[in-house]
Amino acid sequence: TISGTDAGNVAAAQEQVQVLLALEKSKTAHTAVLTAADDIAISGSVQSGVKAIIGRGGTTIRSITQQTQCKLDANIEAGTVHISGPSAEAVQQAVQLCRQAVHGESQSTVDLKSRQMVLQVCGKGLVHLKQWQDATGCRFDFVERGGTVLKITGDTDKIAKALALVTERLALCKGDSSLRIPADKIGAVYGKGGTTLRHIQETTGASVEIEQAPVAGAEAVCSIVGEPAAVATALEMVQKAMAGEVVELKPGEVVEKLDLGVGVSAVIGRGGSKLQELEAT
Repeated sequence: TISGTDAGNVAAAQEQVQVLLALEKSKTAHTAVLTAADDIAISGSVQSGVKAIIGRGGTTIRSITQQTQCKLDANIEAGTVHISGPSAEAVQQAVQLCRQAVHGESQSTVDLKSRQMVLQVCGKGLVHLKQWQDATGCRFDFVERGGTVLKITGDTDKIAKALALVTERLALCKGDSSLRIPADKIGAVYGKGGTTLRHIQETTGASVEIEQAPVAGAEAVCSIVGEPAAVATALEMVQKAMAGEVVELKPGEVVEKLDLGVGVSAVIGRGGSKLQELEAT
């Protein structure tokens, strides 16, 4: 019951309540019920199957809820699992995850913390994930598109091997460095169309990310993540780019340094005319 002295306010409150009720109802618009007939029994015991879906301390059922946004009501005594969710696809995904939990498959997640580490762990073209899937038989994907939480699904013993491979890669990519880039040097690090930055990453294998300050003219922060040797090389290349040195050479090009001493002006020429002549050659 909603009451008040102003009829308009009461009507507005009633309308808001209806909107909230409709929103809540939409979250459970689609349903499914798993029973013994849905192949969720373990050794003939559907109660054991429901326990597997719940998981130790409720970990499995919470994971399924988080991944699918579905509500799961597991009743061990009745041997049933009621699933409700916002879409038929979400409910079907929850059903599949429940069956995986029953039939020996389990799941584990690893938070890679940053998009840079995601790139390092996955490898170019997801090469590392593909190798690990072939080696372990587990499935690797991310809980959310563009997220950092890596989900591993497979047999319990194989998941342990998969986790070891991910952990080993994380330990290998422990290199981490950062430096500040003055506003007038940011363009030099990026290069035309981002060519310099891409060249640094492709050459070293490190992930280089530049976070520009929201205030115009302020310094940017460059962070580099990867294997220690790769990070050191990438850092050196970024510093060279900031100093105006050539980072990427075209095929056939070489770099030679000359100490011009007092002859700098003569080599440059009036208005840079001599340099232009040299470049033309």
